[in-house]
Amino acid sequence: MSSPVITRPLWHEGKWRPGVIILEQKIPKDLRLKLTGKRAQPNGDDLSHDLSLERVVNPSQAVLQPMRGHASALDALRDFLEANGFREVTR
Repeated sequence: MSSPVITRPLWHEGKWRPGVIILEQKIPKDLRLKLTGKRAQPNGDDLSHDLSLERVVNPSQAVLQPMRGHASALDALRDFLEANGFREVTR
């Protein structure tokens, strides 16, 4: 899964402006991610680790400062952008 966030400068109203595009996507409820890597650990062993969806979107993460009370990092990003003067533009 690639990132649903694209950042790039956009030409708008005669100026270059910072642009953030957030692609909407549904995360399947039964999603399991598996991270693997050869010789990834300090002792040279392979690394294999399963991540559940609750590690990606988890209400308990809302208490963390960067999350601004949101369980989803994308919701926290939207809140941050809005608080810093970004506005949604649709065409």
